[in-house]
Amino acid sequence: MDLIGSGPGLAAGSVAAVLSFAVLFSWRRAVRRAWQALAATAGPPRPATAELDLYELAYLYSGMGLHRAPAVALVRMHTEGRISLTRKQFGAFWFRVSDPVPRDEVEGVLLAEIARTRKGRLPDRPGWDRNPPAHLARSFRERLVTEGLLTERTMPAGVLADSPAAVVWRAGRRRVRLRCVTVLVALLLTGVAVAVLSRAWLPLAAQVAVLLAAAVRRRPPEHYGRTDLGRALVAAAQARPLPADAELLRRVATQGLEHGLPAGHPLKPVPPPPPSPAPPREPDPPRQEFNLDSTGLGGL
Repeated sequence: MDLIGSGPGLAAGSVAAVLSFAVLFSWRRAVRRAWQALAATAGPPRPATAELDLYELAYLYSGMGLHRAPAVALVRMHTEGRISLTRKQFGAFWFRVSDPVPRDEVEGVLLAEIARTRKGRLPDRPGWDRNPPAHLARSFRERLVTEGLLTERTMPAGVLADSPAAVVWRAGRRRVRLRCVTVLVALLLTGVAVAVLSRAWLPLAAQVAVLLAAAVRRRPPEHYGRTDLGRALVAAAQARPLPADAELLRRVATQGLEHGLPAGHPLKPVPPPPPSPAPPREPDPPRQEFNLDSTGLGGL
């Protein structure tokens, strides 16, 4: 028995479906406006005619952060005669420092490490793949992101993920999501109740279809990493003609010590020793044969 009639049920169910669509539309519009407001907090990008320094080139080219920055600093200090190589072997360099005054933060970290280790020992492939100095990593990341060369996940260009504007944006997004989900659940329960009481299932089907379409709606892909400006500046830095010493540093910034230095360079890493030959295999023991046909069994 229809408790409220099919006519009123259709009307009430249709209202619930239309309101669900309106809530979803308002939600999407609020998200878009909040994103645009967040993007508007970004500062001006770096000019397209600007040049990258070697550390920035190493950071953006490899996509691995400060992976090759210490190699650039080592080769530059060695080329300028501020450090000299006293010994090397596979896996290690030993340096003598003649000028302990660093020119930048990366050199400061390396010179401090040389002074701290025994006899100036450093790994022959210096890299900060896993644990780069926190203050250096943050400084480079902030500069590249705020100047529009790098983007962070879920963030527009020029905005840091831990900036005050991003924190406010995430909090506002959570509040809007909670409100909209609460209203949508209430409308869905209302639609179910109306459909059960009136046997008018079409509005409920439309309401569910709207919710499913919103749930499976394709989101735009997230682009993070180098921006178009960052890629353009990397390409320009690679194409720029340089004198021999600067060209060597550029190769180290993009290829590292092992592949960027020519053969015979003092800082070329020592290749690993050849694997030791396998020990000779001991000969198998002689095979023993057993005669099971014993004559002591009466010839059986």
